[in-house]
Amino acid sequence: MKDLGDLHYFLGMQVTRTPRGFFLSQQRYAEDVLERAGMTKCKPASTPIDTHSKLSSQDGAPLDDCSSYRSLQACLHMHEPRDARLALVKRILRYIRGTTHLGLHLAASSTTDVMAYSHADWAGCPDTRRSTSGYRVYIGDSVISWSSKRQPTVSRSSAEAEYRAIANAVAECAAGSASCCESLAATFQRPPYWCAVTMCQQCTCMLRLRRSVGACDDTSLYSSS
Repeated sequence: MKDLGDLHYFLGMQVTRTPRGFFLSQQRYAEDVLERAGMTKCKPASTPIDTHSKLSSQDGAPLDDCSSYRSLQACLHMHEPRDARLALVKRILRYIRGTTHLGLHLAASSTTDVMAYSHADWAGCPDTRRSTSGYRVYIGDSVISWSSKRQPTVSRSSAEAEYRAIANAVAECAAGSASCCESLAATFQRPPYWCAVTMCQQCTCMLRLRRSVGACDDTSLYSSS
């Protein structure tokens, strides 16, 4: 093995050392994507997407030339891209244009507590009615893992969709805690998980798992009108 020195760039991620810790960004990778799309001088957008409209796979007209869409590595509808989807991709690139300087700070913390937050967009896909779940996992004040992906099956209620999101967060925490304990010889307290479950329009329930990551049945339910 060879010592290559301090890490500066790896798999599209730039690493900058600061007095506070590490700053992670993808500025160089983002600039490459914008140049490939011919949008280096585009007008920045303040938000990445319009949250009020949801497109189905049949919205818009099929593209005459699909190469531009596929060259941007857009992962959805690669087999039959449409102009409405290309417009969404360009909206995201406009948002990236104005946020290339942003990134993640990883700083030393006085605590090694693991905290996870999860949420789900119930039946958000207009084609399959599948939900999208997401989570973020923190150690101390630093976020170490995050995900947002469509659930593999249809949930019959918003609570079911939220529970599936919790399960994904629990699995990630279990794997992450075990890995950190093994590599750092550290002992982590059992992590709490927070999930907002909308049961009706007037009631929002906060669900906190109290036992270890392997015991998901013991829950405490808090509600507020």
